This record gives sequence, C-alpha cells and structure tokens, in this order.
Amino acid sequence: MARNGKAPKKGAEAPKVKVVNKEEKKTEEVLDFTSSMTKEQLQSRAAGLDPNHRMDMIRVMHETFRMDPMAPTHTGFSAEAVTQINKINAAMQVSALICELTLAKNEFTMLMPAPMVESIKSIGAEMGIHVNTKLLPAPDANGNVKVPSKAISVDAETKKSVKEEAKIMEEKPELNPQKIKDEEGLRKAAIYVLADTKTNVRPYNRICAAIDLYYSWLYFQAADEAAKESLKSTPKATLFEQLTGILGKCPFSMEGMSKILFNVTSMTKTPVSAFCMLRNNSLDSSTGRPTIDDSLVADFVRILVRWNATSRIETDNESIETCKNNIAVLSKNKKQNAAAITKEEEKIKAYEAAIESYNDVIKFVTEPESHYADVLPEAYDNVEHEDYKTCRRLVGEIFKTYFPDVEIKNVDKECLLRNGQQYIGVILNFFRDPLSQFKNYTESNIVEIVMKSDEESGEKEETSEEPKK
Repeated sequence: MARNGKAPKKGAEAPKVKVVNKEEKKTEEVLDFTSSMTKEQLQSRAAGLDPNHRMDMIRVMHETFRMDPMAPTHTGFSAEAVTQINKINAAMQVSALICELTLAKNEFTMLMPAPMVESIKSIGAEMGIHVNTKLLPAPDANGNVKVPSKAISVDAETKKSVKEEAKIMEEKPELNPQKIKDEEGLRKAAIYVLADTKTNVRPYNRICAAIDLYYSWLYFQAADEAAKESLKSTPKATLFEQLTGILGKCPFSMEGMSKILFNVTSMTKTPVSAFCMLRNNSLDSSTGRPTIDDSLVADFVRILVRWNATSRIETDNESIETCKNNIAVLSKNKKQNAAAITKEEEKIKAYEAAIESYNDVIKFVTEPESHYADVLPEAYDNVEHEDYKTCRRLVGEIFKTYFPDVEIKNVDKECLLRNGQQYIGVILNFFRDPLSQFKNYTESNIVEIVMKSDEESGEKEETSEEPKK
C-alpha cells in the first residue's frame, strides 16, 4: 500500500525519447521456469518427475542458465555467474530442483553443462542446496557433467518447508472462501494457492490469487454491510501484509522470489535493484507494459523482503532457544562441558549478529537512505569511488527497466546522470513515509532522454574514453 494508506499512486513513466531504435522490442522476464512445461509435467511435480519430465526440467534450466544472451542485464549474481543466468528464473528453477530432490522416490542422474553446475553452486547457499563436487566426474568431451542426485543435498530447514507444502498440496484444502471455517483453514488454502503452479505459473499471479482468496474470506466473515464497505477500500498491499501475518514463516513457494529480493537488497543496501526486478517481472507478457503501479511494486517488494527477513529472524530465534536449552543441560557439569558451553554461546552470538543484519535489511526497504542518489554524479565515472560499481549497476537497471530500447552508452552523459539520480530518488520515495520523502528527487525533475549526436558517438569510439581514476 501507499505509506499513507491511500490507493497507490501511479509510478513514474518513462519520458519520450528523442532518438530510439527503429524496432520496438517488448521483453519480459518470466519468474517461473514451469511456464515452459506441459500441464502433465506440472501435475507430476509433487510426486517427483519421471525421467522424461526430469530431462525437460534440465533442458529448461540449461536454456536459462547458459543460453540466455540477455542474462547479464537482469541478474545480480557474482561476476562468473552474472553472464549466464537470469537470477529470478534461476531461483524458480532451482526451487523446482529442490522439490524434485526432496520428494522424488528414486535416485537419478542429470546431465548438465559444466557452467550450469558452477552457476547452481554459486547460489546454493542462499537457496538451501549444496553441491558435493567430490561426487562429480570430470566433464565429458562435450563439456557436460553427469550429476547424480545424491551429489546435491538439501538442508534440513528447506526440506521441512518443502514437505510441509507438499502435504498441504496433497491434502487439497477447502478453497471456497464461504466454506473456510477459520484462520487455520485460510492458512492452508492460501499456501495451496501460492504453490499451485498448475493454475498460475507466475509467482506474482499466485500472490494476487491468494490476496483475492483472503479478501473473499474476509468479506464473508464481515459482520455487517459497513464492514464490507470498509473492506472494499482496503489496499491490496494491506491485505497481502495481513495475509503474511496469518501464514507465518514464508512458505517454500515464495522463498525463491523473496530470497532473491532479500539478498539483492542486502548486497546493495538499497531497494532499487529489487524494485526493478519485480517491476520487470510483473510486465504484461503481450504488451511489455506495467500491470501494476510503481508504488504497489514497492509495497510488494517491502512486504516480500520483510517477510523473508522475519522468517529468518524467527528461525534464528528458535535456534537461540535450542542453544540456551543445550547450555542449561551442559551446565549441570560446567567443568566437564566448558568447551561445549563456549561453543553454544558462540552460536548464540552468531545468530544474534545475523538477526541484527536481517533487521538492517528491513530498514533498507522501510527507511532507505538517499546515499546512492546523492553520490551518483561523482561516483558514476570514478572507478576508485567506493560506490562506483553499485551506482553503475543501479543506473543500468533503471534504464533497462524504464528505457529497455535505449542503448545506455549512447545517452548524453548529463542526461544519463540527471535521470539516473532522479529515478533512484523517486524509487526510494515509494518506500518512504510520505512525510519523510526526499523533496529534491521527484518525477517532475526527470527530463526527456537526449541521445548523443553521431559525432559524439564517433568520438567516443575513437578515443575509447576510460572512466576517471
């Protein structure tokens, strides 16, 4: 919701461009790899894919991890992985692989291109999987690796989440909002809808379907007409936030996307990258136009990042309690168990430090600072500036989001810096309380895109101008 509780304000639209490419290209990042799978393949997921469908999964993963030429423009991975994968696609596909590893009734072997194995390893920790390279043979003559399922392990917490969700999917809870009796029934129904890739492949669509279910349930629970009328004016983001409270920990079906948004926010210390990711992934597939206002994109990013963070906090608090209980038992013989007690105390400190970092990430989406917007003019071309890489990344993501047909290298530098700076500030304001927004960053300050003249572009190529040092 808009932070003032009112209906979301329309987001900043891209100004007209003076010089554009002749062909207009509309592209969309697809959030979930299962969009390329058949109905029968989707239906077979919960029970474990058969060998043919498993190869379809690997084929789709290969296409995204290795064959997507646009991957470098919309990912946030490490340098070696950023040229090969679309991060959100990767998260969704690895999520499906996790389901397969957890729920499949038989062991299997996957033939993967070596770069794909490296890419999966690069996101393993954040997705809850670990690749044991000791169990992998050398690549064959074609550069492929036979990966046995036993070489990829899924951590206990992730397995638990997958199995809980699979149990609800098998249970097929009541989905008629008029017949759902209580919040527990609503919780199961909402988890079912969020995980139901057969009905809605894209995670954003499943979120909207879950919100609609919650809204309908509230409507039928309303005591009188006044309550129903009040419900009608409740912003969608408010309903989503209330629903996350009922669901508790982030379910596995939402972990892939929420983890990616959380991690990119944690890494950049700003919500701008996550905002661009989600906005790009909510575009209409046929027109390439936004399907929701920018302020609602920001609200959804805030909710998903905070949901992921609070789920992590809850898990780590549970671990702290376990450590305290262990210490209580060990303390019955402190002298003999001194080393073990110290180890448990160190674990508690580590969990507390992690919780503090999670709270910092929550602040990045609730009280973001204007730092990157402020330093952009001085940092963008200065490789020695500590914010050089982040500033260039943010400007690149913003132009790919709002001006997908514009070659950033051909944009007039003054125009590039002005608009990049203003867009960062405008996006940050979507995340801030209306009374504390940055007044020097507004949509009215965004200017029409000016392209370099042919002369300037030619000079640029001849001189191969390097960033300032």
